[in-house]
Amino acid sequence: MITSPSNKIAARKYLLACFFLYSELLLSDTTKPLPEPLTLEYALGLSKNINEDLAFRLAEKKEILLDQSLSNALDGFNLSVEGRITRVERRNTFFTYNVDEQKLAFRLTKPIYDFGLHQHTLNASDKLLDSNSLLYLNEVYLRQIKIMESYFEVLLSDLRFHRHNENMAIAFISWDNSKKENELGTSSDLQVEKNHSEYQRVRRERFESENNQRQTRNRLANLMNTSGQLPASLAVPNVSNRLKIYPEIDALTKKAFDNNLELRALRNQIESVRSSVRALQSKMKPQFNFESEAIAYANELSRNSFSRENWNVGIVVGMPIYDSGEMDSQVAKIRVEVYKLENRITQKKMSIQHELLSLKLKLDTLRFERDEANAFNNYSELFLDEKRALYELEVKSTLGTAMVQISDAQYGVAKSLYETLLTWAKIDILVGDEPAAKLFKK
Repeated sequence: MITSPSNKIAARKYLLACFFLYSELLLSDTTKPLPEPLTLEYALGLSKNINEDLAFRLAEKKEILLDQSLSNALDGFNLSVEGRITRVERRNTFFTYNVDEQKLAFRLTKPIYDFGLHQHTLNASDKLLDSNSLLYLNEVYLRQIKIMESYFEVLLSDLRFHRHNENMAIAFISWDNSKKENELGTSSDLQVEKNHSEYQRVRRERFESENNQRQTRNRLANLMNTSGQLPASLAVPNVSNRLKIYPEIDALTKKAFDNNLELRALRNQIESVRSSVRALQSKMKPQFNFESEAIAYANELSRNSFSRENWNVGIVVGMPIYDSGEMDSQVAKIRVEVYKLENRITQKKMSIQHELLSLKLKLDTLRFERDEANAFNNYSELFLDEKRALYELEVKSTLGTAMVQISDAQYGVAKSLYETLLTWAKIDILVGDEPAAKLFKK
């Protein structure tokens, strides 16, 4: 049984070191190949894979469980050995003399009743475990939002590359045509260099967008904990069920105050601290312990002094009387911690209320942005059809411009949709819901 503070600290450090070693093995484990194409649902399913943030929460949990096991051990049987060599001054009617007493004994003890000390300690640990579980879940939800955001960035980077690739092709054709016209004398050198300069500009933009494709894919792979496996293609998610008006801000705020994971974790921490206060106060009450002693060796003089029996059993009652105010100071210190946690809850509520309002207003704005993007996309499709028909009739038309315009329109539609989904996901986590579950709910 671990009883001394140094042994407790050593045991805790050993357990945490073993856990972090195990976490490193998990993080470095070979992962399965990504599906082709990668879907948003599959990517979000990887949010529960162990990473640094989740490993930290698991380490906290292991530490709390260790404290619980130590508390249970302190409440169990404790076997110890006691050796004693003492010199005692004795006195009789006629004279005073010294006696050397020697004793070796085994002692078995166990707390019988402690006025709730052990139970309050366990309650404090249980509340910390509840808080840790909620914060662990909150880390998973936050990671889902990061994965969702990164997934959408990859899709948008592909659309940007498609747009720049088309623009580069058009610029090259314009430059090449101007060179041919210059040879025929129908175009000036100035026009050729102008088109050449434009081609080099859009060529640079295409190169930058191609690099951005790799960067966004690398970030997504890191968030999914699949470093080294860059997804080649991504499926466009079908999540039209989320394009609706969210409930009123008052209903959202009430739900967030009741269900927000961080708020619930803070409340559990307060309950844990209060149980710790009750545990400290129990230490000032009588403690009833069972004790049994078996004497393995004692010289004759010692037996006369201690007992003539080889073993004894009894109940020992102990109660602190005076501690120079140490207990009061500890209780006051813990109550300050309660005040700090209550203040954090108040600040968190204010932050949640402000964030919910901002996100709700953003949703309203995005609804109009989607309408605008859809209208521009419809116009661009008709414009492209018209220019394609003129091109087929060999009538001079701006077909290239129409193709670039339709790419811009598609990018605008996708961007407004993805921003709406991300805004919803941020609202979900504030009100205590899982973003992934809400995203794919039928």
